[in-house]
Amino acid sequence: EGQTDVDEKKEVKGRPVWARHAFSGPARDGTFADTKLPVKEQWMYHALADTMLANSLLRSLPEVDASKIGVMGVSWGGVITSTVIGLDERFAFGIPTYGCGHLFDAENHWGVALHDNEGYKQVWDGMNYADRVKMPVLWFSWPQDAHFPLGCQAENYRKAPGPHMVTLISKMGHSGPRPAHGDFDFQDGPQPPRRLESSRQLCFRQERGRNWHAVGQIDFGRHQG
Repeated sequence: EGQTDVDEKKEVKGRPVWARHAFSGPARDGTFADTKLPVKEQWMYHALADTMLANSLLRSLPEVDASKIGVMGVSWGGVITSTVIGLDERFAFGIPTYGCGHLFDAENHWGVALHDNEGYKQVWDGMNYADRVKMPVLWFSWPQDAHFPLGCQAENYRKAPGPHMVTLISKMGHSGPRPAHGDFDFQDGPQPPRRLESSRQLCFRQERGRNWHAVGQIDFGRHQG
């Protein structure tokens, strides 16, 4: 978000303030609270543009295989990822983690903030571009996440025509442990977990209206695939 790791030793709304760098662009204003501004002055515009510019930069490096560049974002980064995979077809794969699109009817703070936000609905919601998503996508979350409802996530991946895989890890927590190196192999598209370094539980799930509920799980334990 244009910030550095330098703590300015002050707080705004109970949160620490981090020093921003000279080319940071606009700061995020709540939950898409800046959609009344011109598009190029909005935080999401810069977040998406910078993600695509990072892709271009990596592709320009001779030591990088451009055919294997993917994008993964966590929480707000997952919101960005769920949108950018419909805008930049050069990505080989995407891994939206927690965050997703279709948040305007979420039964939590996202729905409160976005239900009547036409800027989000018409421009920034990844649902607007989901039908362009042809690359493989892994949707990664956990059943009890209070921020990004699995019903919203499902609306998002059901609209995308490309191959997808959904992985839910019970009790992972928001901003919880990430997949260890080698957990997922995306060289030829989404594959089942290749190696699990520690005990992991994957959930069965069942849809009840707009909500998803864990109804069972598999404990893979330690194994080498």
